[in-house]
Amino acid sequence: MSNVPLRSDLRTVAEVRADTLKRLAKHTVKFSVNGKRITLGAVGSPNPYAMGTGGGDEWCTPVEYLEMARKVLGGFDTCPASSAFAQRRFDFGPQCRHYTKANNGPTKPWRGRVWLNPLFSKGLTAAFIDKLIEEYSSGRVSAAILLTGAFTANAWFQKAGHTATAICLMKKRIEFELEGVTTPGTQIYGQTFFYFGDNAGPFMDTFRSHGVSLLNPNARTDRAVTVIGRHDRIWKKAAA
Repeated sequence: MSNVPLRSDLRTVAEVRADTLKRLAKHTVKFSVNGKRITLGAVGSPNPYAMGTGGGDEWCTPVEYLEMARKVLGGFDTCPASSAFAQRRFDFGPQCRHYTKANNGPTKPWRGRVWLNPLFSKGLTAAFIDKLIEEYSSGRVSAAILLTGAFTANAWFQKAGHTATAICLMKKRIEFELEGVTTPGTQIYGQTFFYFGDNAGPFMDTFRSHGVSLLNPNARTDRAVTVIGRHDRIWKKAAA
């Protein structure tokens, strides 16, 4: 083996990575659609969903998925991460109480059947999910459907996963709707629906064609464990 002297101008991997991220951060693509400013490719944003929004955290769920959730729950009583745009697009019913970014949904009382597509800014997703688990475990929330990104390594995802009665790992990315933009915003990550409640059957029937739908054997609340056991026995008997 020859003793080839190392070049003194070679950089470490860490230095190359830092320089690459710095260069990428400068090369964003900015344009306007229907008067709304859009930024693609921003690096270092606190919002992991920011591809296509310039860091916005209000991604409105397409109506087809809201219809699916309403079919499962039978209606909505609380929408704690709502917006005026979302309420114009879909009729949640006169009984539904809406909280928006302006009045801080996680600090308000939740009740009944909940639809939750939480705000995606750093820290907000965890706050909404902690509130959902608290209200569901107390019984004030009777059932809920939660939609999040499929960030399985995040603490808030694990909390939701350990408490939910059933989940659906979507097989395609959802094209969310953005106010003032006619082109849907497709995220670079997949999504997951979580069902909290005493009747997992309708959720499984409604969502199974949209992805891998599973009863959750790790559900931690007493009522969720009871529900899973009951439905597991029912489905095993039906399959026999």
